[in-house]
Amino acid sequence: MGAKTIANDTARKPGDVVAYPVAASASKIWKGAPVFVNSSGYAYSNDGTTNTLANGDMFVGWADDTVESTSANGGAYIKVRATGTVVVPIAATAAQTDVGQNVFVNNNTDNALVSLTSHASNPQVTVGQILEIIDATHVRINTNGVYTVAANGA
Repeated sequence: MGAKTIANDTARKPGDVVAYPVAASASKIWKGAPVFVNSSGYAYSNDGTTNTLANGDMFVGWADDTVESTSANGGAYIKVRATGTVVVPIAATAAQTDVGQNVFVNNNTDNALVSLTSHASNPQVTVGQILEIIDATHVRINTNGVYTVAANGA
């Protein structure tokens, strides 16, 4: 294909809400839970037991609604907020000095908590950065982008 020689409109839409097909094994993805896409391209939420993070999976945002999976991959779709800020519960006591710190989801936590602690030997993913301390157990984080699950939390 050669260089562009004509003008055309590119299809645009706001990128803050994206829909993903749900994995058959996902059971239920609850509104407000972090959402991940597995190596096959299907969405799930880390529950810390059955649906757990694997190296190479991607964090794509926060569930915008609650969805039950079906018996087939892609039988349901989940709307995900890919960008912006969210208030989430944190596994440890949050302090004002934590502003600016990255927070993680890993297989030591579940879809209800984020952690300040990196677990280098456990699949985990950065899900955002603390912008504000709401109280000792809740923080506002900024999420902008897709993050890949890795053993070192990169």
